[in-house]
Amino acid sequence: MSLRGAFQHERKRREALVAGYVVPDNVRCVQCGICSYNCPIGIDVRRHAWLGEPVHDSHCLTCGECVARCPRGVLRFEKTPLFDAEKNPLLG
Repeated sequence: MSLRGAFQHERKRREALVAGYVVPDNVRCVQCGICSYNCPIGIDVRRHAWLGEPVHDSHCLTCGECVARCPRGVLRFEKTPLFDAEKNPLLG
């Protein structure tokens, strides 16, 4: 990987952290609870994963600890169109 590629990857990761939310793949989740244990805010991420619901908690910092600590790679970030002026009529 080139230096430019490394910076590009980091930029995309930071954009996802700022304008995204955590989305689980509930089929792969084994309910170990490591995600909830490592959440600095105390959000029950495991429950969201069990139900297959994205974490839309207003207190979520999108710090990425739950995503990074999941041993099975169940959690991922998805960008939300909430801050996109083209897709959100309230911002346009």
